[in-house]
Amino acid sequence: MAGDEVRQRKGGGRKKPKKGKGRGQGGLDRSGSLDGQNDLLLPPPTIPPKKPVEDRTKTAQAKIEEESAISICLQVLFPYLLAGMGMVMAGMVLDICCFHPHPGLVMIGVIIGSRKVGINPDNVATPIAASLGDLITLSLLAGVSTTLFQYRDVWYLSPLVCVFFLLLIPLWVLIARRSPQIKEVLKSGWQPVIVAMSISSFGGLILDKTVSDPNFEGMAVFTPVINGVGGNLVAIQASRISTYLHLWSIPGVLPYKMRQHWPNPCATFFSSGVNSKSARVLFLLVVPGHLLFLFAINMLQGGHTAITPAFICCYLGAALLQVGILIYTADLIVRLMWRKGLDPDNFSIPYLTALGDLLGTGFLALCFRLVMLME
Repeated sequence: MAGDEVRQRKGGGRKKPKKGKGRGQGGLDRSGSLDGQNDLLLPPPTIPPKKPVEDRTKTAQAKIEEESAISICLQVLFPYLLAGMGMVMAGMVLDICCFHPHPGLVMIGVIIGSRKVGINPDNVATPIAASLGDLITLSLLAGVSTTLFQYRDVWYLSPLVCVFFLLLIPLWVLIARRSPQIKEVLKSGWQPVIVAMSISSFGGLILDKTVSDPNFEGMAVFTPVINGVGGNLVAIQASRISTYLHLWSIPGVLPYKMRQHWPNPCATFFSSGVNSKSARVLFLLVVPGHLLFLFAINMLQGGHTAITPAFICCYLGAALLQVGILIYTADLIVRLMWRKGLDPDNFSIPYLTALGDLLGTGFLALCFRLVMLME
């Protein structure tokens, strides 16, 4: 019995290595399977992680951050001068009207062309749109008013023209509702336009009171220039700040670099941010641009006033004060609109351009008054 037990133990001991060896050959043993995988399988290929959307957005933001003052100046300079010359021509039209008894397709082309050549459309499209709008509006106003004045004996002509344009409103509404973006503007875009028209009306009252005064003779030709240039520059700044906010944050939340709800003028003009850099560039363009426009007005013999050194100093002071106030106000209004979840491109620019008309007309009237007192 004892011998049988010893043989059974020896037999069991001999079977265990065979059983373990079988598991090793079959790949069932844990250590054996790991060794087999390490010997036979290649390491998995390293797939580079996909670049998240946030990284791509940050890359675009970095490109905007790299925009230097020289590049901003070069991009803004040509449309700024082109728009200013359009304002000069608009002033000549208004001057003729006072002293003597399609732009949408263009803008689409300007924006697409700017993207093709690598130029920021905010620097190009905004001033050209403003100058085209003013020039076309004043030209149409001059033509229509001249025609109505020639046929003033036909009493029903003016009411008929008004009724015709009123009947066109439903047609334009139906066309505009086809686009989701424009449909949204039909609901929320009335308030800034109406308020802007009300603000501009005060500037019109100032112009109406001064343009018939012999002491302010020639003010009609300078009013579109100073108002248009100021409106163009502040529209560029507001559009750039709005683009910056769309890239860096979401509506209702200001980015980290713009946490101040009410920044002081020093932060607007003298900080190291890209918006402050563009504010300085736009402000410095005021003097050379207006000097060129004054020279053009003088060459065209418009204005009915002598462009003396005293007038130039007062005029440039009024223009600098107007643009400085507008750029700082743009910083405030765009932040306010963004905190309320509104698109600054749709809501801030009408207010700013209307304020530019009011300030420009008021400061220009003071300029003429100071020149009259000095002479």
